[in-house]
Amino acid sequence: MKRLLVVTVGVLLASIGAYIFGCGETDPAMAPAGSTITLVGYDAEETVTFACDDTWNVPNSCYNSFREACIDNCALSLQDGEGSEIALSTYQSCVETTGVGSEGDCSAYVCDTLSYWLTYCEIRKNKLQAQNTLRAKEGSCGYQYWLVSALVQAATSTSTSSAATGGSSSASSGSVPMNDIEVRWVTTGGDLYKPEDVPGAVAPLANPYYDRTDDRGISEVKYRIPNPNVCGAEMTYQLSADVGTAVAGVKFTVTAGESTSTDDDTESADDDTATK
Repeated sequence: MKRLLVVTVGVLLASIGAYIFGCGETDPAMAPAGSTITLVGYDAEETVTFACDDTWNVPNSCYNSFREACIDNCALSLQDGEGSEIALSTYQSCVETTGVGSEGDCSAYVCDTLSYWLTYCEIRKNKLQAQNTLRAKEGSCGYQYWLVSALVQAATSTSTSSAATGGSSSASSGSVPMNDIEVRWVTTGGDLYKPEDVPGAVAPLANPYYDRTDDRGISEVKYRIPNPNVCGAEMTYQLSADVGTAVAGVKFTVTAGESTSTDDDTESADDDTATK
């Protein structure tokens, strides 16, 4: 009976060992002391830098948004009967040719297709108005998206001895991924989403956000931070993940170069001294 009990215990221990080291995962209720968490592929600090477009005094990340704002404002101006003689003449000719109800199409044709937006936003007041449209709202110049993976592991150690070599022994250590471990994600600025989420179509996750590791010991999130909308801006964001016994984090710094333009574009677009 005693021999049978010893054999049974031995088989049980062997099965547990085969599960842990063969499958590469454990399933504890909580991360034990000595567990580690790392953000895969990320340094302690990540930096993204945009140059400044001196022609329009906006970061390069803002050029498309600035252009769209100029086109929209230009189109409204033409529909209100304002603009250069050539632009208005081309717009009115388009409307008369294509029929009533085409004001939107014709103003877009003149401002976008014929690039009259360039002439329109060269006027200082109009340029300021487009700049202020972008500066009034975070994210107006787009976003940076980061897929961040946190790996949770438990430390392991083994030792062996051999009577054949005079009782010598050896020890080794390693780590094993841990599944179904709760991971807490915390941000300072920016928004968190699940990897499959489409930002804008769904609301951001709560901050902090609690997730659990999969069978690879991985928890993943999509991190969204806004691009700068002013030249000379520097924005810093923090993202961390922890399992209670250990924490890992990364700092994202996003900057936009200083403008070298001699124009002062810092005044309000309410300046009525300029004309359209």
